[in-house]
This record gives sequence, C-alpha cells and structure tokens, in this order.
Amino acid sequence: METTDKVMDAALLHSELVVADVSKTFVTKSGPIEALHHVNMTVEHARFVCIVGPSGCGKSTLLRMMAGLSPCEQGEIRFRGEQRQGPCRQIGMVFQEYSLFPWLNVLDNTGIGLQFNGMGKDQREQEARRYLGMVGLEKFALAMPHELSGGMRQRVAIARALTNAPDVLLMDEPFGAIDAFTRITLQKRLLEVWEQSRKTIVFVTHSVDESVYLADEIIVMGTNPGRIVDRFAVELPRPRRRDDPAYAGLVARILTLLEQQDDMTA
Repeated sequence: METTDKVMDAALLHSELVVADVSKTFVTKSGPIEALHHVNMTVEHARFVCIVGPSGCGKSTLLRMMAGLSPCEQGEIRFRGEQRQGPCRQIGMVFQEYSLFPWLNVLDNTGIGLQFNGMGKDQREQEARRYLGMVGLEKFALAMPHELSGGMRQRVAIARALTNAPDVLLMDEPFGAIDAFTRITLQKRLLEVWEQSRKTIVFVTHSVDESVYLADEIIVMGTNPGRIVDRFAVELPRPRRRDDPAYAGLVARILTLLEQQDDMTA
C-alpha cells in the first residue's frame, strides 16, 4: 500500500519501531468497533515516547500489537526493519497490573524470565540483584510480594522486564493504579533507570502531566475511531519542573486538543 511504503521509506533507517498504516477492528455483540484507524508512527532508538489519550482510543491495543501480543489486520509493525510476527525477547512489556507470582520472593520474581530461558541460579540472581538495585529495591530481594506496597510491586515488575535485557520497553499505564505522591516518585525513578540503561521506551498513559514530565515525544490519540491526532516534541530541559511556565503551557495545549476531540465526538 502506498501509505505504508512512504512511512517505511522515511523511517526504517533510523527507527527501532515502525507502525505503518495499522488498523484494528473488534467484533462485539453490538457490532464492529474500529479500535485503530490507519495509525502511523515511528519510535527512534533510546527515545522515551508517551502515547496519551482518553479511554477507548486504542492506546493499549496499539501497545499490545507492538509487543506482538495481538495481530495486525491491516498495515504492519516492524522492529529494526523486520515485520513483527509475535513476541520476542528484544521487546519487553510492563502491564498496569503488577502480575507478580505471589509464591515467589522479589529476587525470584525478578529473575523468572531468565530461569525460563535456562540461565543458572547464580547468574540470574546476580542479574536480578543488579536491576533491583536500579529501581532501589536491593534491600527487599527476599521479601514476598504481599509485604510490599503497590509502588514497590510495580518497581519489581519494571526490574523483571529490564532483567530480560529487552532493547525496547513497552509500558501500559504502569502507574495508573498508584496514589499521586508515589506516582511522582516512580516517574523520577523510571527516568533514572532510563538514563542509565538508554532503553527505548513507549509509555501509555491517561495523564497529560505524566507524559510531559517523562517524554521526548508525545503521541496524542483520539477516539471513534482510535487514531493519532497530533504529535509533540518535548524540548524542555531535564530534570523537568512542573512550575516551569513552558511545562504548564505544553500541558495546557495538549489538554485543549483532547477537549476539542471530545467535543467533536460528543
């Protein structure tokens, strides 16, 4: 398809992920619902990209397709030039739910992927401890999940994803169920991890403020059908300050855009 070819030609040489003319429709009892409509985007190496938009705009669906957990019906998704055909070790995912094994301690939860891949106990524990240190939980290696706060459990989930050494980390509203203060703390911790590891991150969120605080680039999506309505390069210096007028101005611009989209679909 011509649209796909143009996106691919412009992006393949410099992007880790390419989403080219992707559409997705779900069949429900009330009829078909177009979750995604001709979505095109690229994600460059070591960039932090946030996808923001209202519920029902297809953010999580798009992320699952990037992870190879859901097939494309139209268009294609490529990782380093190769079309995605399912999950791969180079792309990791962190879900909103903590999804830790309650019968395993923090250390074993963190290294479980390495165990599945056949790595010996000493080596996988060494790797797990390294990434627990990156998220500030090295002292809790032997704790059980029920002994941790929600924010700590989410940090374990992030450490587990990093321990598998993915090149791209996909994050589906990982802080959505966490209180506001802890959320801010986790945002700072995630940026520290990103700066150390230089992973490519694609982060889905409902929060415009969170996207401006974290991202190099923000993809704004609208609903009915799910589609990209605009992109914003975030050129504010790091670490970012929420009292910076430029910060507040960008948040206001994106919120206004989302409100306009809501008025159009009302």
